[in-house]
Amino acid sequence: MAEESSAQSEAHLEPVNLGSLCFPHIYRELVSEILAILLPDSGPHPSRCRLHYHAREGYLRIVGPEEFSLYPVSWMCKDNEMWWYDGLLDQDDRIKIFQCSPAWDKFIGQHADSNKKPSLFLMPVIEGEIRDIPSVIFESGWGESGPLSISDSLVWLEGTGGAVKVVIFLKTFTPDKENKIKATLTVCRNNPCGTIVKTEQNIFPAPDQILPDPYITINELYGGRTPASLGSDTQLPLSMEKLREFLGLLIRQKGHLPA
Repeated sequence: MAEESSAQSEAHLEPVNLGSLCFPHIYRELVSEILAILLPDSGPHPSRCRLHYHAREGYLRIVGPEEFSLYPVSWMCKDNEMWWYDGLLDQDDRIKIFQCSPAWDKFIGQHADSNKKPSLFLMPVIEGEIRDIPSVIFESGWGESGPLSISDSLVWLEGTGGAVKVVIFLKTFTPDKENKIKATLTVCRNNPCGTIVKTEQNIFPAPDQILPDPYITINELYGGRTPASLGSDTQLPLSMEKLREFLGLLIRQKGHLPA
């Protein structure tokens, strides 16, 4: 039966792009077998690949090393510095930024058995202790896999019992005929009514009219445990100008042009 199921899974293997593979309709018991083949312990740079297994939807996505995988880190670190510089956070308030994070498999409820490896996540330090669950998740990838974004955000927003407050997707698209690369930023968060609110902005091409920067609230950043010295509704902006600066530079370094 396992051999038959494996053969069926291989028949449904769909290349999303050069850096990503998607296996739809995968039985949970086959996931470990597939991962052992795709991500062996030995071999070149196995840890650089990221996996996303959505247990409820039954798909497994393997994301290989990306050309633009580092720009979210540089951008987030810069924004983090500006929050302190602008007085939005106190010097005593600490945030841990985790890059190249391990796969996360502590999901609950209908998302139990899911397994995801984000590009970057934020963990606040509360009363000297680091939270054991991230509050803000960053995922980067190719825009062609965009329809999966909402499903991916549900795993984080629902499967952590509400501990993850915001999921941010940074999507780059493969170059067009003019060698130009489009990019988008999508923010998904739970609202007080329990539904997910999704907002999206173009990174490239930049909009003609300047839009307000997306943001994280301090309450979201601290997972609902806002320090007494801070305002829970204070918005920590995610600078689109800086994001375009970091990503545009990297796109040009790779021999492409921003759209």
